[in-house]
Amino acid sequence: MTPTSSIADQPAIEARIAQLEQSQFELTKTTMDLTMKVMDKNNKIMQLSGKLRNKDLNLRRSQKKIAAVQKQTKKVERSQKRDIKRLQKATSALKEQLELIKAEAAKPESVHDSIAPCSPSAADTEPPAPRIVTCVQCFERRRKCDKGEPCRPCADRRLVCERMKCDHFEPGACVRLNCGRLHQDEMEKMGYKRVVPSRRIPKPKQVYHPQE
Repeated sequence: MTPTSSIADQPAIEARIAQLEQSQFELTKTTMDLTMKVMDKNNKIMQLSGKLRNKDLNLRRSQKKIAAVQKQTKKVERSQKRDIKRLQKATSALKEQLELIKAEAAKPESVHDSIAPCSPSAADTEPPAPRIVTCVQCFERRRKCDKGEPCRPCADRRLVCERMKCDHFEPGACVRLNCGRLHQDEMEKMGYKRVVPSRRIPKPKQVYHPQE
């Protein structure tokens, strides 16, 4: 090959090299595009697999819930059956009792007719004990008073034994349960004569009484 021919072929060689470089660039670009597409496909596959796993977990949870509900339903059914049996037994017992009552009521002479009514006891027929109205002297000295006039403590000490009228002296006018003053019906019943009008008595003080 002569130098002249090599110089003449140089543009063709350069064009061929440029063509090869262009082909290599396009091939590289195509390879990169294919790689990106493969990566996108892999990402989609991973997302789909994650969704499938989540659906599988949800399905298992749903199956567990369904099993628990079925178990609870069976328990409720068993308890309902037991309750129905108890109600049936109670109903049959009530029917038997009702039949017995009807049979007793149909008898010409019932056993209950021969039983005499309960008579009131002696304690119910006895009148209530009269209320003891404390005299003024016993109230002030904290002595145990009786229903006499004069009472025993006042008679022993030769004191004037007097009872104090209630503010509501008329019968049935006083509404206090533990009234310590005299009313008109008690005055007529006990025959008290020494009666003083109502007044305020100071609270009794603790007084030491020697033993007699």
